[in-house]
Amino acid sequence: MSVKESRRVFVIEQAIEGNITNRQAAEVLGLSKRQIIRLKERVKTEGTAGLVHKNRGRESKQAIPKETRERIVKLAQDNFRNASCQQISEILEEFCNINVSSKTVNRILKKNNIPLSHTHRSSKLKRSRIRLPQEGQVQS
Repeated sequence: MSVKESRRVFVIEQAIEGNITNRQAAEVLGLSKRQIIRLKERVKTEGTAGLVHKNRGRESKQAIPKETRERIVKLAQDNFRNASCQQISEILEEFCNINVSSKTVNRILKKNNIPLSHTHRSSKLKRSRIRLPQEGQVQS
């Protein structure tokens, strides 16, 4: 349980016992009064486990399927070894009907420790000109 969740449990238990009001609990947790009432009911029925987010441990609905990620990794290692993430993304969309952004391709390849041949270079540092002692003075 995280610090935020343990704090939430403590405050909700205090509200259930009547040591603090729902309004005070709402101010402490940054929630509405109605949300505090809902959390109190959930703690009474499910216990402290009721305060944990229900999607914990589940994969996101927007996550790219595992098969697609494996296919991207395989293609990047074999066919597109010297291509950039943008090029890989465009080729996947055109020929494989896999529509993913270049940033997603980059994230997948980094997660699988595949070195990228095209990386973004940092810009060169440019020194500013030497300031003249007086404003408006022309350099001669």
